[in-house]
This record gives sequence, structure tokens and C-alpha cells, in this order.
Amino acid sequence: GSLEFGDGTVVRLENPLGVRFVIGRENCDFEAKDVWTSPTKQTGSRISREHCNIRREQGGVFVQNTSVSTWLNGQKIKRNVEELLQNGDELHLLNPNHVDGGCPD
Repeated sequence: GSLEFGDGTVVRLENPLGVRFVIGRENCDFEAKDVWTSPTKQTGSRISREHCNIRREQGGVFVQNTSVSTWLNGQKIKRNVEELLQNGDELHLLNPNHVDGGCPD
């Protein structure tokens, strides 16, 4: 299988069954970039070092939220909960309904 990101990047999931594919800010399998400025003009990233992970198993491909804000098809995934991914699902690392410039939730 593969993951297609909003910017058009496609990543093939070639990890063996049971091995996590980590998406995060740094030192992970896929580095997601997000820089924002708070109302007090401090800059930072809303993406966690290990934001979420994808794992292939016999029963399908699962996403696990390991941060405060991972969204699947417009619904926030609870922290440390795994959800089964389906073809065409939309995974967002930040609230897809949020206006840029503030907190992710």
C-alpha cells in the first residue's frame, strides 16, 4: 500500500507486518513540516516529534494517534487508539476545520 499526502507526496508502505511507520516532526519515517506563529509572535510546530504511526497487519492497515491531534475523515482520533484505514480515507495531522494561525484543536 501507499500513503498520499496533501502536497502530492506518495510514500510506499514497505514496512514488514507489525512494524510501525512513524509520521512526525523529526527523526521518523516521514517528516511533516508545519511552522506557525502564535498570537504572541512565538513560532513553533504543531506537529509532534512522533505524531502518529501506521502499521500493517494481516487484518489491514491501522493508524494510531500518539499526539494530541490526529484526524481521520474529519473525526479526531483518541490518543493511543488505533483505527482501521480504508482506501480513500483522509488523515490529517491537525484539525482540518481550523483556521491557520492558532492551536490545532
